[in-house]
Amino acid sequence: MSITELSIKRPALVSIFFVALAVMGLFGYSKLGVDLLPKMDFPFVSVLTYYPGAGPEEIEDRVTKPIEGAIAGTAQLDNVRSFSFEGYSLVLGQYLLTANADEAAADVQRHVELIRSQLPKDALAPKIIKNDIGAAPILRMTMTSSKLTSSEMFQLAKDKLKTRLESVEGVAQVDVSGGQEREIKVSIDNDKLRAYNLSINQVAALMQSENLDFPTGAVVSSQNESVVRVKGKFESLEQIRMLPIMTLPQGGSVHLGDIATVTDTYKEEGRPTRLNGQDAIGLQVVKQSDANSTATADRVIATLKTLETDYKDDAVKFTVAINATDFTRSSLLWVGIDLLLSIVFVTGILFLFLHSFKNALIVLISIPTSLVTTFLFMWLFGFTLNLMSTMALSLVIGVLVDDSIVVLENIHRKLEEGMAPMKAALEGRKEIAFAAIAITLVDVVVFLPISLVQGMAGKIFREFGLTVVTSTLISLLVSFTLTPLLASRFSKAHEVIKIRFFRWISESFERFQDKLEVRYKNILEWSLRHRWVIATSCLLMFIGSCGLLIGGKIGSEFFTQADRGEFAVNFSAPSGTNVEKTDSLIKGFEARLAKEPDIERYLTIMGKQENAWGTTQRASVGQIQVKLVPPSKRSMPTSGVMNKIRGMEKDFPGLSLYASPIGIFGSANQAPLQIEMRGDDLQQIEKYALVVMDSVQKVKGVTDLQSSYEEGQPEVKVVFDRERLSRMGLSLGEAASALRTAVAGNTDGKYSEAGTDYDINVVLDKFNRTNARDVSEVTFLNHTGQQVKLTDVATVYFGKGPTQINRKNRERMILISGNLD
Repeated sequence: MSITELSIKRPALVSIFFVALAVMGLFGYSKLGVDLLPKMDFPFVSVLTYYPGAGPEEIEDRVTKPIEGAIAGTAQLDNVRSFSFEGYSLVLGQYLLTANADEAAADVQRHVELIRSQLPKDALAPKIIKNDIGAAPILRMTMTSSKLTSSEMFQLAKDKLKTRLESVEGVAQVDVSGGQEREIKVSIDNDKLRAYNLSINQVAALMQSENLDFPTGAVVSSQNESVVRVKGKFESLEQIRMLPIMTLPQGGSVHLGDIATVTDTYKEEGRPTRLNGQDAIGLQVVKQSDANSTATADRVIATLKTLETDYKDDAVKFTVAINATDFTRSSLLWVGIDLLLSIVFVTGILFLFLHSFKNALIVLISIPTSLVTTFLFMWLFGFTLNLMSTMALSLVIGVLVDDSIVVLENIHRKLEEGMAPMKAALEGRKEIAFAAIAITLVDVVVFLPISLVQGMAGKIFREFGLTVVTSTLISLLVSFTLTPLLASRFSKAHEVIKIRFFRWISESFERFQDKLEVRYKNILEWSLRHRWVIATSCLLMFIGSCGLLIGGKIGSEFFTQADRGEFAVNFSAPSGTNVEKTDSLIKGFEARLAKEPDIERYLTIMGKQENAWGTTQRASVGQIQVKLVPPSKRSMPTSGVMNKIRGMEKDFPGLSLYASPIGIFGSANQAPLQIEMRGDDLQQIEKYALVVMDSVQKVKGVTDLQSSYEEGQPEVKVVFDRERLSRMGLSLGEAASALRTAVAGNTDGKYSEAGTDYDINVVLDKFNRTNARDVSEVTFLNHTGQQVKLTDVATVYFGKGPTQINRKNRERMILISGNLD
């Protein structure tokens, strides 16, 4: 018994089967995640290493190069990039798309551990990060309070709110920015330090050894056991000030307060964050790679409302500045509307051609049956509802009815020949079986290879291809089972349309079709009599079409830039500009943004720029995330607003602006024009880079041209003489460590209050490190207690150095990039 015969003779069995599929399909739909794009696992692994106080060249030599060498030994490596900034190194390994990202990260971890001993002892442990395009920021929010200070807001966000938000299902991490972070600063007077014959490292080490809660064992009696613990942690600033530093020969002690000022203050390297020009605490929520982005965003926003209630006494308020899921929701909404419209149009077309409501309904049943069942397989395959999968569902609407139409048309012909309904359904399906299978397989062989394409395109279109193939195969099953079953019960040889209006539409379309058939016959006869005209015309059109591509009249791009109504403005001040000066420049720019009617809100983050390869952190840079009003209220598209912003640069001398649209992946787009120049001599590469930039600037349509190399960072270079160091009883490591503590500070010590630890920063007083020449006045203490001035063992000179050093495949690189107007 064939599957069609079984369906006709056992209608209850077939009905239950498809109802079960529909129920499971609805269950699968409820479990599907929602995202803008399919999950794409690109094998990128980065190694982030902090080395506080070191310049880009030192970072490159002592941190970046050893880690590059370690990553170079990993399997399936495509290329390695590195970025050496002031204070930290970022090394990025890009692997072949066939590589497994988890295995690559584990391989990098093993190789980096092998060279861990080659890194500076003062460098923090390298962080191995598996870069996941799915783990992207979905929410950028701000927190304000009319009752809490900036420091209190930061501490609340860091200690409590961050933990609460990270516990929300689907959230990977929450980054806090802005505000002022509390610290206990021990500002040492360099003159008094020398007067008492002390070194700053002695003071820092003493503070750590005197700030301990130390377990010393237990006292056991016949019945009880008591733990003995030395309680020695600082409990007040006065205790810190009264800490004995040394005993004088004539008696008495020198306390820390005698040589230093101890204050409860804030860290100097603050990075302000503002929303629409108002100071705030920034919170950036990053979702887990496999989480439902829209559901996660909804859960976070619901949690924010709960937090506002919990902290209403502190007048805490949250504002969502950028919600990346808004674009996802809008995109999927319009694709869903297209899906519904396509079903409506298919219904109308079926009625016009089949001239029967019943036959149209029978064919139409295949659409929801196939679609709902497809949801089940999408869930089993691990797919999500995204642009690709929903686009596939929209596309496949017309395909789903093909098999049923062919089968039903042949059944209808059998009925007109006088055959009984059940026999007509069975014979009609048998005759057309191979034709229906051929129709389906044509679609399968077209779309299945799309899902097997390698590379980035394959990762994007895999869900698209498999969704089409699955839906099409299910429609074939429906045409062999459900369609003959329904036709055997409801189809008639002749059906009279009882509603007059629809009967008139059907008859009018029939008359139009007859006229169209006559005209088509005439055109076809003329074409056959003038074969050379038709052949020549087709050839000319083909050549003309190819000419449009070759002549550049039709451009090409990976993704069409969508008007999301969002863009990012990266800004930078001259190298060496401090945060206060940069902030004052950008406040003037913000005032101009506030006057733009097309801008709804803007979020400013100082000291940090996000880009495709990571984050640049420097006092002279920052980023503004701009959200525009809805398109219906705008006077120009996003590109027009960006061009207007670029034109403002001339009004702000000393401020460089670079506008980038927010791309399909939810972050600022990479510049479409990128020129890499590599070599070993950075100065030689720079000369050629200037020549290339001059040439590219003359090309029409290029804007925002910039170079990754920025000469001009003020730098104090200290070159130690090892011979003199040895004679003075010092090692280079001891001298460099003392110098770093004097200038950058030592934050190994902690001050505890109400269960929260705050850094104790031991550093020279600001007036001892205001001028670069103050570095020359730093003194050390050798093993015999003799004071040694820096200039006695080193040469100090002033100059300029690069703000960052980029490398690719272990060669220095300068990247010239630009946008297209």
